Amino acid sequence: MLMDTGYDTVDQVQTPSDDVETGAAESGRSWRPRDVIDSARAKWLPTAGRWPLRLTVAALVVFPFVYGIVALHRGEEADFDLLNYHFFDPFWVLADHQRDVMAAQLQTYYNPTLDIPFYYAARHLSPRVVSYGVAVVQGLSFPILYLIARVFTRRRVLALAAAGLGMFGAGALLEIGTVMGDTLTAPLMLGGLLLGLRVCVRSGEAASRRGIAMAAAAGGLSGLGAGLKLSAFPFCVATVAAFVVVGLPFARRLALAAAAAGGVVAGLLVSYGWWGYELAVRWGSPLLPYLNGLFASPYAPLGENLDQRRLPNGPLEALLYPFIWTLHWERVGPFPFRELALPILEAVLFLLLAKGVAVCLCRRAWRPIFGSDAERYIVLFAIVTYVIWVFVFGIYRYLIPLEMLSFVLLGVCTRRLLAPARSWPAAAVLLSVIVAVSLVTEWSPPRGRTPWASRYFAVTVPPALASPAAFLIAGENANAYVIPYFPTSDFFAGISGNIPPTPRAAALIERDLRGYSHVYLLWSSPPAPFRSYERFFAQANPPWQRYGFVVDERECVALPVRVGTVRERMHACPLGRT
Repeated sequence: MLMDTGYDTVDQVQTPSDDVETGAAESGRSWRPRDVIDSARAKWLPTAGRWPLRLTVAALVVFPFVYGIVALHRGEEADFDLLNYHFFDPFWVLADHQRDVMAAQLQTYYNPTLDIPFYYAARHLSPRVVSYGVAVVQGLSFPILYLIARVFTRRRVLALAAAGLGMFGAGALLEIGTVMGDTLTAPLMLGGLLLGLRVCVRSGEAASRRGIAMAAAAGGLSGLGAGLKLSAFPFCVATVAAFVVVGLPFARRLALAAAAAGGVVAGLLVSYGWWGYELAVRWGSPLLPYLNGLFASPYAPLGENLDQRRLPNGPLEALLYPFIWTLHWERVGPFPFRELALPILEAVLFLLLAKGVAVCLCRRAWRPIFGSDAERYIVLFAIVTYVIWVFVFGIYRYLIPLEMLSFVLLGVCTRRLLAPARSWPAAAVLLSVIVAVSLVTEWSPPRGRTPWASRYFAVTVPPALASPAAFLIAGENANAYVIPYFPTSDFFAGISGNIPPTPRAAALIERDLRGYSHVYLLWSSPPAPFRSYERFFAQANPPWQRYGFVVDERECVALPVRVGTVRERMHACPLGRT
């Protein structure tokens, strides 16, 4: 998408005025068309040249609001993460309900900062208004992408096109208007990249205090985003590591990287510090439940506790993962999608590497593939991000900010693939084909959504349920979204799910259960991982038995619950002590 073909110029030249002709005659020079053109440019360019800039600024300002309208056509969010923790976690903290134990399974312990505004909005505003506002925030990535693109091209139209294509990738559309967080934190990660590129562009100031401060700010923005969503941490590492390719002496490059690393730490402290302290004091680990082999909290199993279901099988598959997930989308997420921008980008990078090796062998000397610090910075940023992501997460939506950058990267890499020849027509045709193929094959169905309703959730607590009461949540379904609608005196504990209660957590649950004379089993049908409620109740050694209870499923009470316009089958069953 990005090829320099010169600065924008005025397309039409005004006719010469009498003053111009008179001035030429009085000076004793003969009138020449070139003189008229130069005079007209000098007279009209300051005014006419403002219009492209004004239109560009207008597009950058208006786009986020248009992006919100697009979100309204995708439907209301109703995915697992929303039902499991995005709505519950802020309540867990704000209502001082942290006596509840693992009510949202593993995700109970996630930083709720990013979800607090959504929680208040969802309780008081319609889903349409909330989703529109979320999409407007997500749309802030567009002007940042434009500014990143402008580092590599002088054409505003090309930069706008690259930014727009990035905003409508399959992953970005998957999350538009939702609070999954990957696109909400994308402006911070992309903003950090932009500041890093500015350091590269102003290489003369890179080692000065201003350059050091800008590198620190780049790391600070990335750290701020990663603190809000820890899965964005690969972008922080990439922001720091990419400074090693800046064309400066090693000591200066190290200073820039150190400043960026310091900024990352500061950003993490601002957005995550308070929550890490809360987890450390209450639950024994600032990163609970992750890296628990290091912190050894008694409330999570020892080990990394990372979801490894999406990881590739070996280094070769990791190298080719973009091609693999193109054919098998289920390898990297629960929702179907198809986006060819990243696989094509990897193919272009392979060609660039082959070209670089061939050139070095032919000339018997080292020849850099990329011609500027900015190009090297953004490419290394992408590579480092991908390498960490593919070996730690493997979940596609965590890579969405890189998907947004893909068309900028394609422009940079395609340009270098054809260098040093200035075959702009060939490059334009190649990029046009890439864009056309990406658009035609893109597929992002609106899964995990429902038709719009007046409220996100409609939950009615049956009068038959006593209060105060304790509820043991069983199964791997997302059930925690109903908890804010129960009396605050009630107690909730997850006794099975994507992370099992440890002996310490089980002891805490048993202790709190003693204060309640009424205890219920809370579950939704079909209770994952069981295919039917008959199998759920017939399982050997059911989790509620561990706490000394038996259940009679014939006494279960149905809870009237709706998510958007979809009715959920949720039940509360009284438990009897053995």
